[in-house]
Amino acid sequence: MGKGVSAQEKKDRMLAMFHRDCYVFTNKEVMKAASKEGIVSGAIEGVLKELICDDLVREAKISGSLFYWSFPGETGAKKRIELNKAEAEAERQRQLIENLKGEAEKLRKAQGQSVDEAAHLKAQEALVVEIRGNEASSKAETERLRKAASSNLHMRKKDMVALKEAANRWTDNLFQLRSHLINSCGMEPERVDLELNTDKIDYID
Repeated sequence: MGKGVSAQEKKDRMLAMFHRDCYVFTNKEVMKAASKEGIVSGAIEGVLKELICDDLVREAKISGSLFYWSFPGETGAKKRIELNKAEAEAERQRQLIENLKGEAEKLRKAQGQSVDEAAHLKAQEALVVEIRGNEASSKAETERLRKAASSNLHMRKKDMVALKEAANRWTDNLFQLRSHLINSCGMEPERVDLELNTDKIDYID
């Protein structure tokens, strides 16, 4: 079923799986769910690592077990950060252009320019052209991120109920794990709370 599926499509399928289910997976559950998405078993681990490296999927180790999750709202937050960075870079580029324009104008007004000064002016003008190109690219990227952020805001509002249920389900899983470690493994409650931080979490109303 996974034959002919590109690397990017595998990543898209796995990320969509996380976002659709809004669930905290164990490694075994990821393998099972990803297979149903048409990703061959031999590629699942590599695709998962790529998503983690891209900061699209979260990974946490609790008492020796690995857990994985990715909620749609986290993608929106990342897009907002990228948007802010793009806008800051665009402003920096605009300021640099203004500074270079002023410097170029001073050079044009100077009389009796030497060969070196003329070459310097030409280099400055070329740099202005390059920076204008960068500014145009920054504006295009800013617009793209703004649209993505707007789309993600709508999606986050739509998925608030699912995200709340997922968060409470994860909290419930942690409390069940706490009970298992205390009752079946004989661990001290204080040590379990220290490892899982279960003394600092509660369900979302």
